[in-house]
Amino acid sequence: MLEQPIGLMTTLKGKHNKMATWNGKAAAQWLDVQGYDCHYRRCKSANYSVKGGSTREISVALERQSGVTAYVNQLSVSGIAFPHAGIVGIEIAASYLRGYRGLNGNRGISDSVARQNPSLNPMHNDVLRLHVQDMDSLSRLMRWYTAT
Repeated sequence: MLEQPIGLMTTLKGKHNKMATWNGKAAAQWLDVQGYDCHYRRCKSANYSVKGGSTREISVALERQSGVTAYVNQLSVSGIAFPHAGIVGIEIAASYLRGYRGLNGNRGISDSVARQNPSLNPMHNDVLRLHVQDMDSLSRLMRWYTAT
């Protein structure tokens, strides 16, 4: 994985931009630059495969103008649970335990997340909805998720 200088955003062309807004599009752009495989992108979310012992996905909500919401499986690719102490800059916004259903019997989370990402479907997996503070926080999250 390539590390980016702290406090800088990187454009798709690799140029640094201190004025960039940290939102879902910027997070997806960072994942693209880092070489993660984007297997599905629509107006609401960008979905990436994360390979390792078990294939996992991460989904980033693209609709927000500021802030980043990401969905991950509660287990990393190597089966390590999300740290109880947390990850600096990552806040758990919601936890969906295996078997969770929404109020009307649906998956309970965005269909563009659950349908396109088998490891993020709460009917079969424990899933977290996270608030990601900045690019450095996303980097720390991906280090845990990829077990690197």
